Amino acid sequence: DSLQNLMDKGILKRYHIIEKNGYKFAFLGVIGSEASEFVPNSKPISFSNPIESLTKHVIFLKNDLKVDFIFLLSHSGIKKDSRGSWVGEDIEIAREVDDIDLIISAHSHTALFKPLIINNVPIVQAGSDMQYMGELNMILHKKKIEIINYKLHSIDDSIPSSSEINNKLKLAIE
Repeated sequence: DSLQNLMDKGILKRYHIIEKNGYKFAFLGVIGSEASEFVPNSKPISFSNPIESLTKHVIFLKNDLKVDFIFLLSHSGIKKDSRGSWVGEDIEIAREVDDIDLIISAHSHTALFKPLIINNVPIVQAGSDMQYMGELNMILHKKKIEIINYKLHSIDDSIPSSSEINNKLKLAIE
């Protein structure tokens, strides 16, 4: 009920649209079907089939809201199987759901040091535990993205902290 209340108030949203330079960008979120296995006390929350749900939302975003680009923020994941082939829900999403322009992946903790291209959809993932921060530079070409540069930056103690952020964190904790 509390999650539904947050959805009803618009605090939690399935997607967010940003308009910039005449383009509409949609950021669409998905949690993988394995989520129910990792959240045993999730009832009464249910998890729909991600392929079916994403297909429906992508069609709505493209046809009804006229977005130009869809970036999927996914907590479904990817990994290599015993033969060294890439597998996982984000691989299946890239293969099965049309009109997604980029998948920013999570869940499997895989650090991808170059984008994985599946069905012309780039997939990026910055590992886990804040070891890396991903940087992606791209340009737009006739309703398609072109990745110019992608890099994972190591996050360690050599990066100076921000006093502004530290102060905000202190206020949040107090």
